[in-house]
Amino acid sequence: MSEPDAQPRAEVAVGLIVAEDGRLLLQHRDDKPELPGADLWGFFGGHIEPGEQPAEAFLREMDEELGWRPRHFELFTTREVHGDGWHNTSHVFAAHLEVALDALTLGEGQGFALYAPDVLHPDTLPGIADVIGEFAASRTYGRV
Repeated sequence: MSEPDAQPRAEVAVGLIVAEDGRLLLQHRDDKPELPGADLWGFFGGHIEPGEQPAEAFLREMDEELGWRPRHFELFTTREVHGDGWHNTSHVFAAHLEVALDALTLGEGQGFALYAPDVLHPDTLPGIADVIGEFAASRTYGRV
């Protein structure tokens, strides 16, 4: 595998979306061979467009992928994430899901489901469980 500095870089904004019962909304990613993490479970979100701020990208991505924009959200963490042939700077936002699941419109991916922070789908993107564990242990989790 190449060194992280030699990998293609991207900046992304993703969401830790918390339902009323404390479970997290995760996306079943599309099954396209060219897509990093194809057919795995992960966060909703995506690339930050040129000139766009991370918070703006987060709201745009939630609207595009779920047909919903959270009223309140906050930045939980920003971290470097490496995969097989890619490198992302990920801005991870936390938000409360203040609508029912049937009010969401899936715009990307194969589906979505709610998962308890300690019982995730076995086919979850690498590193997601660590971020969720940190989030579940944080004050932010109780606030959103």
